Amino acid sequence: KATEHGVISIHGNDLEQVEDYKYLGTTISKSLDWSDNVKSLQKKANKRLYFVRTLKKLRVDRTLIVLFYKSLIQSVLSYNIVCYFANAKKDDLKKLSKPFKIVQRILGIDLPPLEDLYQERVFAKLKQVMNDPSHPLNENFNFNRSGIRLCPPRTQTTRFRQSFVPNAIHLFNSQVRRSASQT
Repeated sequence: KATEHGVISIHGNDLEQVEDYKYLGTTISKSLDWSDNVKSLQKKANKRLYFVRTLKKLRVDRTLIVLFYKSLIQSVLSYNIVCYFANAKKDDLKKLSKPFKIVQRILGIDLPPLEDLYQERVFAKLKQVMNDPSHPLNENFNFNRSGIRLCPPRTQTTRFRQSFVPNAIHLFNSQVRRSASQT
């Protein structure tokens, strides 16, 4: 394997190297590929679709079914979305959007897509980081001289380019551009 590492030890204790590790419900692979995580999220969401279908058959009010969807399916699909969404493969994102599309078809209404949820969560996290000077990522978010847009970091690798800091800055700057063009 091209990315084999030597023994890693912390305070004299050797760490076991594994292919993937589940931490707080998120599966992190050795190569930071999010396919296993997406698979487990889709599996959880698909199991809960049964209940949406059952509620529809029982003629439960659509508002309650949407609330059920947001509480028990959308929350699963968007859990840790800030971590994996930008680096997930397009095929994996299609898999994640299937339960979402099924619920839309069952209810006959439009729901906000996962990309909108991702952007909403990124903006919320960005605001939290920028308002907390003690946060480790705070120093990465600096405004340009104009004081309107954030200064993007220099990125050399695709992995870093698709990580939270550059993506959050890009989304923030594109939002500033949109709001400036609307005025």
